[in-house]
Amino acid sequence: MEFLCLEFQRVFATLFDVDETLDYDSPVPTDREHVLKVAMAAPWSRSVNEWRELQDLEPDPQFDNVYPPLAMPGQTVGDADDAGDEGETDADVVE
Repeated sequence: MEFLCLEFQRVFATLFDVDETLDYDSPVPTDREHVLKVAMAAPWSRSVNEWRELQDLEPDPQFDNVYPPLAMPGQTVGDADDAGDEGETDADVVE
């Protein structure tokens, strides 16, 4: 259907010289579980507002173009920030 929409857009835009775009609602329902699995595979690829959209929450203007931090090599999703410190505190570190 996307191909037909693009072809109609190309033909009608040249015939009638209009700046409108054709759009349609897909007859195929969105598989929310698949979308969530894809997003979880690369959590840094979606902005905070896109994550909010997956939770059916309204977008928040303060999160426009804000993305989750990337995991460092050796980390996995959900690791604590201090993983690997083995209980060290600033007092234990000698300069």
